[in-house]
Amino acid sequence: MTYGAETWCFTKGLIHKLRVAQRAMERDMLGVSLRDRIRNEEIRRRTKVTDIAKRISTLKWQWAGHVARRADDRWSRKVLEWRPRVGKRRVGRPPTRWSDDLRKVAGSRWMQMAGMTYYLNMYTKKSQWDKPDEPASRDDEDGEEAPRAVQCSHLLVKHSGSRRPSSWREENITKTKEEAMEILAEYRRQVVDREIPFEELAAQYSDCSSAKRGGDLGRFKRGQMQKPFEDAAFALKVGQLSQIVDTDSGVHIILRTA
Repeated sequence: MTYGAETWCFTKGLIHKLRVAQRAMERDMLGVSLRDRIRNEEIRRRTKVTDIAKRISTLKWQWAGHVARRADDRWSRKVLEWRPRVGKRRVGRPPTRWSDDLRKVAGSRWMQMAGMTYYLNMYTKKSQWDKPDEPASRDDEDGEEAPRAVQCSHLLVKHSGSRRPSSWREENITKTKEEAMEILAEYRRQVVDREIPFEELAAQYSDCSSAKRGGDLGRFKRGQMQKPFEDAAFALKVGQLSQIVDTDSGVHIILRTA
């Protein structure tokens, strides 16, 4: 969705279209629709996705920094200094230029500002202005390569203190958190003892809409799930089942599938 964003001229119309598309994708991620009448702020809180406008702005500033630091005669640097018109310009508003939004932030000295050195982690793709204290690493504590994305299934049991104490199974959930954890502990025992397959339990008893897929959440990256859920999921090995994980949505057990 952001491919080539470094070269775009940002306009209000473009940003609006991108945000509309992103909201539609986020609703699809959560399995909800406009008819559910869930506010955009709540959807963003659940998905924890970065706003598309912020993301493409970051990409553009990174590219501007690459251009500003070039000392050779490449066209990407020269084209910024090119003034094709001579004499009077045509009547009407001038077209948006690539550097206009950069000038709004940094003024006429945007090239000097963009040319400041920053540090990019080649594995996580995160950048920072401050010099890192230690070299970047792509390994986890066990010496294995840390995954960029994982695929997991989960079984969710909600309780009265959940963020939304209702589900497809039960319109008004009144059980306490302690009761939910006891129920989930029994489900986990049944999976560990191979009495019932995880997918069957999730399809029958999970309070998440993913129950219709046997609990499958698909692939996701860091930043897309609630932090406790994300940390537990990325700590698992393929085929491993988590302990009980507590989030705002309720209590879960997570099975990493890929």
